[in-house]
Amino acid sequence: MTTDNDTQTWEIDLLTPLHIGDGSELQHNLDYMFRNKAIDVIEFDSLLECLSDYPLAITDLGKSVALDRLLRDYKVTVSPIYSLPIKGNVTPKSFRRFLKNGHGQPYIAGSSLKGAIHTALWMMLDRSQLPSASQFNPFNRAVKSLGGSDPYHMFIRPLQISDSIGIEPQNTLLCEEIKFFNLQRENKPGWKDFGTRQTKDKFQDTSGLFVECLKPGVKLCLQARIDPFLNSNQTKKIGGITECAGLSSFHALTKAINTHSLHIAEREKIFFSEYRTETAHAADFYKNLIDRIKSLEPDSQTAFLRLSWGSGWRGMTGDWMNDNDLRDVRYQKNLGKKGADVFPKSRRLAIDPAKGTPCLPLGWVQVRPVDKSRFVLNPIQMGDNVSRAVAEPVSASPPVPRPDTEAEYQAKLAQFKNRVEKCKNFQGEIGSLIAFISAQQNERLTKALCIILQEKANSLPKKAYIKALNENKSWATTLKTLLEK
Repeated sequence: MTTDNDTQTWEIDLLTPLHIGDGSELQHNLDYMFRNKAIDVIEFDSLLECLSDYPLAITDLGKSVALDRLLRDYKVTVSPIYSLPIKGNVTPKSFRRFLKNGHGQPYIAGSSLKGAIHTALWMMLDRSQLPSASQFNPFNRAVKSLGGSDPYHMFIRPLQISDSIGIEPQNTLLCEEIKFFNLQRENKPGWKDFGTRQTKDKFQDTSGLFVECLKPGVKLCLQARIDPFLNSNQTKKIGGITECAGLSSFHALTKAINTHSLHIAEREKIFFSEYRTETAHAADFYKNLIDRIKSLEPDSQTAFLRLSWGSGWRGMTGDWMNDNDLRDVRYQKNLGKKGADVFPKSRRLAIDPAKGTPCLPLGWVQVRPVDKSRFVLNPIQMGDNVSRAVAEPVSASPPVPRPDTEAEYQAKLAQFKNRVEKCKNFQGEIGSLIAFISAQQNERLTKALCIILQEKANSLPKKAYIKALNENKSWATTLKTLLEK
């Protein structure tokens, strides 16, 4: 444990699978292929380089010929970036990618952890003066201003959390099929099928949503700091920063997190116990979690917390409203399914390989302070070539990039068009698509890619692109700026 009262190094120990997405989806036959009972994730630029001597192979790639067959026919070997084990006989056509740093290493974003802690601390704020949700507009304004009118005045401002150190993807990532437990009419239990978009009685009859997850047991380290200047009474008074008792010390922070997590765990155990036949193991998971939280010593600095994708409505909001206010908010915001008295009525669960059933709620982690020496960033190694480049005079003119061959041009065009056509969440992936275009050196290719992107934007249902422009949404304005260049 660190001796610095203001800063701690935290070890994040994953209790269940964790998915923090980067907004992109990996596509079969473009970004990965199935080989040796595993998913081999590949880098398209490396694949293109391997096929550069085979123009016909690149043409076949643009025709969506099976990648493994193409490599076998042309006797080309491509080394995967990393491999993901396949559970059972499931072969996903696509899956959502986990967040990675510039070295291709998965990591936990400090903002994801801070967001989960924000929810836990928000539960400690004095909500006694909030108006009834039946007067929705005053209620909504009061809720938004309760924790601070803007980020500069928000109670969470003194808390600073770094990104975690990245880890190697091999043997730490899994491709998980997430099953959606979903209540039907009259609260009948069921499972959502993403193939037919219907709810079925048995999870074995459904196809779920595939995501890339860090597997349970993985440990990552990051740093947390409670800024003494921003947290002082004088600064808060002068700066108008909202007071929160949970940030008075790391001990108070741990207690607040565990109080919130215990509340959520107890509510979830009750929910899953109602449908014991289908979700017995999920109820057991929460029983064990509750026992672990309650068994902590009073001075313990170990905390249990749920974060990021899959934590659901309760995890994001804190589940703090009473039944009457929740009913009024549901009516005003059209939340949940009409006629259903249970809210929220769905849960995202990963399959436990030991039990063979979907019973693992995503994103539960254990947080504990460790010695500060654990948080050490690996220095970038300077190779011989780099050393010589520093020692020798540098040319005044930057190197001219090699122009794409016609085969490379067509392959990149086909890859991008295929990727855009398969986008299920265009607004979520627009950032990575624009980044790909911006990285191109070929002006002809850049213009062609922009045309593909513009056509996709204009074809969105209900004139979503035009509406987003009128509402000044960031993704739409960024796209418009790119197209106008």
